[in-house]
Order: sequence, then C-alpha cells, then structure tokens
Amino acid sequence: MRSREQARGMLAPLQTQLAATQVSAGQVPELKSTLEAVQTRLNGMEAQFAARTATLAAQEADRDDLRKRLAAAEAILRQKADLEATHAALRETLQQERRQSAEKLAQLQDVRDEMTKEFKLAASSIMQQHGETFTKQN
Repeated sequence: MRSREQARGMLAPLQTQLAATQVSAGQVPELKSTLEAVQTRLNGMEAQFAARTATLAAQEADRDDLRKRLAAAEAILRQKADLEATHAALRETLQQERRQSAEKLAQLQDVRDEMTKEFKLAASSIMQQHGETFTKQN
C-alpha cells in the first residue's frame, strides 16, 4: 500500500505539472504571435536607427562644412578689415601729399612771381641804362 500511496503522492505533482505544460502548450501560438510582433517592431526600430544614424552622419558632415565655411568667412572679414585700414592710411597719406604738393606749387608760384618782378626790374634797369648810354652817345 505504501507504494501505492507513494505512487499517488508522486502522481499529484506530475498531474499538476502536466496541466501546467498543457496550459503552456496552449499559449505557444499566442507567444509565437507575440514574438513575431516583437520581431517586426525590432526590425522597424533597427531600420529607424539606421536611418537616424545616416541622418546624423549627414548632419555632422554639414556641420563640419559649415564650420569650415564660417572660418573662411571670418578670415575674409579679417582681410577686409585689414584692407580697409590700409585703404584709410593710404588715403590719408595721399591727402597729405596733395596738401604738400599744393603748398610747394604755391611756393613755386610765389618764387616765379618774385622772379618775374625782379626780371622786369632788371630789364627796366638795363633798358634805362642803355637809354641813358644811347642818349649820351647821341
């Protein structure tokens, strides 16, 4: 009897396990469907990840290009500022040289006028002397 009781004692857990296995077996189609849905979702997420990775790489390339263009533009602006400063300095130098040239021309004109006066006086004096000499001779 004892073996029968032992067999019955062992039978009860086995029956519980069998019932659980049967329930699990009944869930297989549902679990399979869930697994397929999860796999489909995973595939979609992987595709999104790949697309976003490609977009990110393109954006990083664009950013690098923009940084290079910004650096070039800043260099051009610095050159422009340098050229403007050089231009202003050259303009000031030119104005100074023009003022100096105008002053020199004015001085030359004054000297010319003075020389013209002196020449006229000298010529008049010479003519007067020749006139006196001519008068004395005649």
